[in-house]
Amino acid sequence: MPLRPLRRFYDADPSAIAAAGLGENWGDFRKTMRQLARPGVLVSQGEIDAGVLGIAAPIFRPDGQVIDSISLVVRHHVFAQHPQYLDATVRAVRDAGVAVSSALHG
Repeated sequence: MPLRPLRRFYDADPSAIAAAGLGENWGDFRKTMRQLARPGVLVSQGEIDAGVLGIAAPIFRPDGQVIDSISLVVRHHVFAQHPQYLDATVRAVRDAGVAVSSALHG
């Protein structure tokens, strides 16, 4: 996300951003957002709902800016019972993000 809209987002409710663990101040929040925008995937467990695992991959504009993400949310017990599925699922979500980004590039 470009810097200006990101700053407006932060300024709208810095306490909520801190409570979500995204940064205690503007500098920390920017650092967190840069890390999340890197190509790849983000896997989070129980950060929003207990017992839920989220896997997300960025979607990029042709100029490299992150414009959205594609994600999969599943109950954690699925991977606890079948841990071999996690790597394949992470790869599939990452590949989906790459495919959508590529489609936007024409």
